[in-house]
Amino acid sequence: MLLVDDDPAVLRVTTGILRALGYEVWAFADGRHALRHLQEQAVDVVVSDILMPDLDGFELTQQLRRSPGQVPVVLVSGGGGRVGLGDVSGIGALLADQFLKKPYSAAELRSAIDAALAAGRARGG
Repeated sequence: MLLVDDDPAVLRVTTGILRALGYEVWAFADGRHALRHLQEQAVDVVVSDILMPDLDGFELTQQLRRSPGQVPVVLVSGGGGRVGLGDVSGIGALLADQFLKKPYSAAELRSAIDAALAAGRARGG
């Protein structure tokens, strides 16, 4: 699993949650480094914050949709910044397999990941 979030505290806590749930996690603080990692290492699912500087979650997801394999994506946002939460969730639902609003519980995160993986399998990814 690849986790992307520009907030160091969120990245650290979410990495811990995912590892406690049994996932192998590669964590990155920005979309560009995450994308480079994906060019070298296949992953089962990507969990990415949306609103990040440089390469945001929308752009990362668009890049992933252009590549073979169609890795499942869970987009996450607290809804702040450039666009409102309604806009983020609507756009996120179009691009991603799942959308998750911060704050979320470990159970909600696991459920979103499971649903994204199921959607990826149904799509043939």
